[in-house]
Amino acid sequence: PEIRSALIILAATAIALPLLPNQTIDPWGVINPRTLWLLTILVAGASFIAYIAVRALGPRAGLMVGAAGGALVSSTLVTAELGRRARAGETSPRAAAAAASLAAAVSVTRVGVLACVVAPPLLAPLWAPLLAAGGAFLALSAALGRGQTFAAGVGSDGLKSPFELRSVLQFAALLGAITIAGQAIAAAAGESGLLAFAAAAGLADVDAVAVASSGMVNSGLPPTLGAHAVLLAVLSNSLAKVGIAYVSGGARYGWLCLAATMVAAVAGALVLLFA
Repeated sequence: PEIRSALIILAATAIALPLLPNQTIDPWGVINPRTLWLLTILVAGASFIAYIAVRALGPRAGLMVGAAGGALVSSTLVTAELGRRARAGETSPRAAAAAASLAAAVSVTRVGVLACVVAPPLLAPLWAPLLAAGGAFLALSAALGRGQTFAAGVGSDGLKSPFELRSVLQFAALLGAITIAGQAIAAAAGESGLLAFAAAAGLADVDAVAVASSGMVNSGLPPTLGAHAVLLAVLSNSLAKVGIAYVSGGARYGWLCLAATMVAAVAGALVLLFA
């Protein structure tokens, strides 16, 4: 199934891409169908490589490696799966939180790389706060994992192929909608409206907000404002995963994930304010 879905998307890209209009088609001048499709394939392709690695390694990879690989596909699903294991007694809440913190560090790094690849001007305002937040998650993962016994790897049971045609089209639609809504809100409500929208949209999909903000930077949005939108989306998405941790893994796992998230958020905010 993975090979079939990958071939379908690659064939659609090779055939459809030259036929797609290479100009904006919306009133705000931000949706270019060819660029939108390329960005969608970029995000799906990055996830697909990690998905295949997780499928190939399976439980042999161990909990931490599996969580890190799975986070490149979906850190939200990894957080929920770790919570399920903690609640079922397959691993301790502290070991699960250590793996979830590592997954969060990978997720933060992934978002930063995606944003900066799409819009290189974002590198300057983004790298320091994201590095601080990711480093805090990594340090807390090491601290929580000290002395813990780790069970088998997370595996890929809950992960879907990122190259599944339906998933790709859904992401493309979401990315287009967020891009148009963000541009319209920025024009109507200014900076505060765009940042509030980025925080709300980040609850659903941080990758889409990061890529949409990067595209808006390429269209003339100030890089600092685009970076703030990405950072708020990362924060709201991290807090959403804390809620998922509480529901899936219970209070102790949830509290540990909340503590890690707050430390990372404070580290990123301090660097953003004083760097």
